[in-house]
Amino acid sequence: MKDYYRILGVLDDAEDIIIRAAYKALAQRYHPDKWKGNSDESHRRMIDINEAYSVLSDNEKRRKYDEEYFKNRARDESSEEEDADEYNFISDEIEAWAMALDFFPLIKSEYEELAKISLILANTFRAILVEKQAFKNSDQLKRSLENDYLRRYYGENKRIQQFAKDLLENGHKKAAIKVNKIVRLLGQSLEYEQIYKKIVQDFPEVRKINNKAEDLIQLLKKSKKSLNHEGIMLLLDYMYGDAVNVNYGYSAWTGNMKYTVEVNGKLISGEGIDITQYIRKNINS
Repeated sequence: MKDYYRILGVLDDAEDIIIRAAYKALAQRYHPDKWKGNSDESHRRMIDINEAYSVLSDNEKRRKYDEEYFKNRARDESSEEEDADEYNFISDEIEAWAMALDFFPLIKSEYEELAKISLILANTFRAILVEKQAFKNSDQLKRSLENDYLRRYYGENKRIQQFAKDLLENGHKKAAIKVNKIVRLLGQSLEYEQIYKKIVQDFPEVRKINNKAEDLIQLLKKSKKSLNHEGIMLLLDYMYGDAVNVNYGYSAWTGNMKYTVEVNGKLISGEGIDITQYIRKNINS
């Protein structure tokens, strides 16, 4: 069966607005009046694009399609990046994106960080920001999309997720695909150490990866030193993902950084709490 998600260049759980944005962009790109390449290629592309959109934009048709799609296709990213550059949106969305970069320069680095994990994921990030004009909340959106992606392909274990992310960010895609297959086929029955050992055995070059989260965890086990701000934020995100909300600022009394941490809306740490000690106690729970 045709992969309509690949044709539109979106993730298989893409929201309606992403599907619509992708369709509009691709329809503009391959429109006969704008396409500068072979006319037969344009015609073939438009047939596929229209067919994909007609199914994915209709809730009932999409539900029936998904039943067969997920039955016949393993949920891994082994081929999602093939020809993914074809799906860069070049339309009004890109004009809005270019303008937004002048006012929100951080979104460029956020896009690039996501692109190291998945180009389609990065394009989804860009499309949502433009469609919803949510540039002020770009960091929250990035974390949400990234964490959802890592959960979907690499399970719930935070250490395995971080390992897979490090693999992808450092260009070890084949090793990341192997992690995905292990998790998909064996579920949660394996621990991080077992998966790491197998991946290093099959891909010795991954030993060179600098895993900041793992390094900090080992430091906490061996030392009583307090974490700096960067380490605290990294490990809180590592532990709780997008479920965590952190507010921080300097105390007027002590001059030290103080943190208020909520997980799923529940306060877990406030002023007077040693945040490093809290992380050290709960990092593996």
